[in-house]
Amino acid sequence: MSSAKVRGTEVNFMLLEFKDVPRKDFALRVPDIGPPAVSIRVKDVESAMTAVAAGGGSIVTRGGEPLNLGCGVGVFVRDPSGLAIELFPNCTAPAKSRAWN
Repeated sequence: MSSAKVRGTEVNFMLLEFKDVPRKDFALRVPDIGPPAVSIRVKDVESAMTAVAAGGGSIVTRGGEPLNLGCGVGVFVRDPSGLAIELFPNCTAPAKSRAWN
């Protein structure tokens, strides 16, 4: 178990991993009910996309290109372990729906 507190806020993260249990691969899609996903606000979406791809992740936004959100671009990616991550700029424009494959 790992935990972290976001400095200056009341936000705490706790990460758990279950060990010594049988596992099998599966891939939930972003629109499926209940898939684990994380949304991260980043300064530069394109640079973050490049870092994800260089680290073995993949771009899963429909068409493989970021979506224009009005104040910047956003994208859905998967990390190498399959976790869906939404990368979006520091703005409050609503995200477009149905942006995944």
